[in-house]
Amino acid sequence: MTGLEANNTRATANAGVLGTVITGQLTTNSDIDYYRVTATTAGILSVVFDVPTNSTYSDYFELGVYNNAGALLSLYATGTDKTYTIGAPSTGNYYIGVSSSSYY
Repeated sequence: MTGLEANNTRATANAGVLGTVITGQLTTNSDIDYYRVTATTAGILSVVFDVPTNSTYSDYFELGVYNNAGALLSLYATGTDKTYTIGAPSTGNYYIGVSSSSYY
């Protein structure tokens, strides 16, 4: 699935399916792309974040994971490919927000 603009809010998040690849593109430094996944059971949510290039800046991209109410569960910064695991304490929608670091 490819991320489509405008997906700059949780309300307009692109729907994703757990276990599938989602591709997106940040268009500006202030662009934040949101993706929604639905957990059918409580457990662990793993996000494999594959950046387009490896950067010497360890915080080139920011990735936030939010619950259905919009509360930030985890925030990560990276310039390289990483896999993140987040506790999904209940069923329902979770949102992944991706942006470039506020430093760039």
